Amino acid sequence: MGKEETNDNGLIIKMIFLLLIIGGLFFSLFMLTKSEKNISIVPEHDQMRESMLQLRTFAEKFKEENGFYNNSEDEIESDFCSINKNNFAGTGIGHIICSSMVNNIPGGLVIYMNNNKEEVSMYCFQKAIKGGVSLCIDNTGYFGESSGCNGFDYKCH
Repeated sequence: MGKEETNDNGLIIKMIFLLLIIGGLFFSLFMLTKSEKNISIVPEHDQMRESMLQLRTFAEKFKEENGFYNNSEDEIESDFCSINKNNFAGTGIGHIICSSMVNNIPGGLVIYMNNNKEEVSMYCFQKAIKGGVSLCIDNTGYFGESSGCNGFDYKCH
């Protein structure tokens, strides 16, 4: 009886040891997967914030030099960055920043600008990023998360 009991105890100890190893592997895998998700969201969000701030700075410079954010008779309502020397998102560094945001970070884009016939030049520019978050800038100086922008009041909401 003594030998049988020792074999059973040895088997139980081996099974517990095996379960601990398997549990540790699952825990390690879970933590690794979780940390990779967190790492991938933060740089994208930071990159988008930096790009939006650069675009806002260029928009103000463009307006200062041209009198309008959109120096044409056509209103802009777009979901992509087209080359257009008459608006800040279509020329020079503005177009490079806009295109970079579209090409490097998945998610929808919304651009609205009124035309040069209006007394006050206005725009709003919104870019969706991961997690259902959208960042938005507009001519009022707003910069932050937003549920949308439109071509009626050209403001982030």
